[in-house]
Amino acid sequence: MDEVLELIADSVSTLVIALTDSEEKNTLFGDMVPATELIKQAVDGMIEAANITRNEVDPEFQMQIDDNSSQLSRATQDLVDAAHKVRADPWDRVPQKDAIRAAKNILQKVVLLVLIEEMANIKVLVKIAKLLGDGTKRIDDTNSAPEAEAAMEEVEALEAELVRRCARRADGCKNGELRQNLINASDKLRFSVQQHHQAARAWCRTKSDSDNRGRHDWSRKTLAATDDVIEAVKQIFAEASKFVDAAFKWQPIRTMAEDAAAAAAREVARHLATLVKHVHAGDGLDKARALIQAAQRQVDAAQAVADKTDDPIKRDLILAGIQHLKSELPQLINAVKEAIAHPGDARVWANLDEKVRNTTAASEGLAAAVTMAPNVAVAALGNRLASELDALQDAIKRGDKALANQILNGIGNLFDRHIEAAEIMINGVSDPVTREQVKRGIDGLRAIKEPILTTARHCIDNPSDQEAQRKLGGLIDQAKRHISDISYPHEQVSAWNHQLHHDLDNLQDCVNRGGEFMADEALIHAKRIAEDVAKQIEAAQQVMNALKDPARKREIKEAIDRLKNVADRLQNSIRDVIANPKDPAARKRMNDLVAETRAASDNLTSVCQPRDANELRQIQAAHARAGKAGQPQQSDFKIEQKAGAYNPSILGFAQDIEKASKKKELDPNSPLGRLTAFSQQIAAEMAALSAALASGDVKAMIVAARKIAELTKQINTSAKQVAAECNDPRLKANVLNFSTAAQNYSTQLKIIATVTESSAGVIADQQLVVACKGLSGFVVQCLDAAQSASVKK
Repeated sequence: MDEVLELIADSVSTLVIALTDSEEKNTLFGDMVPATELIKQAVDGMIEAANITRNEVDPEFQMQIDDNSSQLSRATQDLVDAAHKVRADPWDRVPQKDAIRAAKNILQKVVLLVLIEEMANIKVLVKIAKLLGDGTKRIDDTNSAPEAEAAMEEVEALEAELVRRCARRADGCKNGELRQNLINASDKLRFSVQQHHQAARAWCRTKSDSDNRGRHDWSRKTLAATDDVIEAVKQIFAEASKFVDAAFKWQPIRTMAEDAAAAAAREVARHLATLVKHVHAGDGLDKARALIQAAQRQVDAAQAVADKTDDPIKRDLILAGIQHLKSELPQLINAVKEAIAHPGDARVWANLDEKVRNTTAASEGLAAAVTMAPNVAVAALGNRLASELDALQDAIKRGDKALANQILNGIGNLFDRHIEAAEIMINGVSDPVTREQVKRGIDGLRAIKEPILTTARHCIDNPSDQEAQRKLGGLIDQAKRHISDISYPHEQVSAWNHQLHHDLDNLQDCVNRGGEFMADEALIHAKRIAEDVAKQIEAAQQVMNALKDPARKREIKEAIDRLKNVADRLQNSIRDVIANPKDPAARKRMNDLVAETRAASDNLTSVCQPRDANELRQIQAAHARAGKAGQPQQSDFKIEQKAGAYNPSILGFAQDIEKASKKKELDPNSPLGRLTAFSQQIAAEMAALSAALASGDVKAMIVAARKIAELTKQINTSAKQVAAECNDPRLKANVLNFSTAAQNYSTQLKIIATVTESSAGVIADQQLVVACKGLSGFVVQCLDAAQSASVKK
């Protein structure tokens, strides 16, 4: 298929160059119908070949082959249709541009089709390698010579097939170093298998300790050599696909050590979920011992991955994760012992809950470092910190002092771990803009850590101090902005995808095990799954809002809707299983929906990845704008807050406008001065709306919303005056676009506030919050754009 790919690539690139050259020079373009017909024949042949091999690959790839083949056929027909239109009117540039677009799409889809087939073949190769590893372990586990001999025959057959496939894969690799790495790894595997089997047969004859040590030693070497083969294959595929659409849908290949670390992490999570209940039931020490053994397996497997990886950033993240987990385990054991010794002391149980929470975070952080790319692993730590900050704020608002104390006691460590991981990651960041952004996030988290801890402690000790709670809300918002400086939204989407997979695995494990604590554990996992889905969707919406292409926005929106739909049905199925744990139909329904949820989350993760440098720049630009919107500025203007309750989210958006409008030495009669003054008035009215919503004063809400709508019209007028004085077309357009968007949101806000009385409740409140968030964001961006435009007169 590679030869066909090269033929199509040459033909398409030649066609695109010729069309572009004709347009630039305004020359007549010749008849391209014959060339496009040849491209169509080649593509049709490739699709036919893919369909022939379709049934030989895993089901997960069959749908991808079908979808890609269908899109490729349409793109090819579009190219042929455009060619006929150009033949009819050679001077018409529209079909020529259509032809360029279709030709580029063909090339992208052809490359993708090749890679899907390649990935399917690699999956088979890796599956054979892992079966070989399982067989090797069986040889060591048995004391029966006939059983050992049967296992060795199976392993030898697998080894021969694996070596044959590796040789074929090496022949197709154009990178000499990677090709040689695979050849060396397969040769080492062949030798290790032979030596292991010799040692195993010797032990079967003699049963001596020395021969037993020999077979175990060669078993470890064989498993290591098998992982070397898998790692070499991973590197070859990564090299072949590094310039391809990042939205290519496939699950990363894992080595056996990575599989072992992930499995041990799930076991640790399972033990932690029910540890407290087992302590209450009287068998807490046995449960704790099982947990320690699982944690040690996770550490050992993670260490093996760290020893193998060539990526120094990944290695350092894993080693840091190992140390964090090791530091938590002794504290957890001591907490278990204290709870057993003093069962009537509420403080020891609160301490045990805290240590369980901290150990869970450490184990999940290590699992992320092992199985994810470094940037996604860091994003996972940031997601965990942000979630704990939200949980802390929620516990304080609800007056749950015990839970708030539990979260607060562990949140300092989460700050430190995220900062440490980000400092490790930054060593691998070459882009100076991104480096500066990550550094800003690290410095911001380091600076805000103590104020959050101090303010949260005050809020817990003084639950009626509303001003302190508002201050804490503002500090947490700032912390989350610093977290977002370290990780882009598409990285957060990937991190939430990993966490969702982890929690879905834990759900299925606990349901399959059953037992007296199954219902309680399943409810814990169900709650976490719902949180994972909500957070992944929130991050995906940030990606969607950053992109400009309507088709891409629609694609992400459809993926979000798909995940929402299946996640809702999954929650219902979990409740059915808890109610009827022995109902096989309920279990099957839940397992089917778990699979659908995985697929939907994977799909959302895939479509949220930037497909080219331009999309990445759009995400970075939106990220930078959001960062600027949250940076404090100096001025005398301050929102006047009266006594009483406020909606913290809307008050925060008002404060964002307040901070952005703090400009010094502005002429109040200038267009920029008037725009800034109107923005400050909007901030004040938004604070008033926040208070009205908290107190349930619908009339005051409507009055504030109407004033905001009128003020936004004034902003729009002032923005047009700023734009009229600006000579830079781009800056002029930014000012006008942002002011228009702000006015649209103000209209929505006025409508929502007006109808709130008839639709009062959580949904109406959420709609007001969303409208205020959009309005605040665009007012802030308008202020920033107007400031830049006023300089370009």
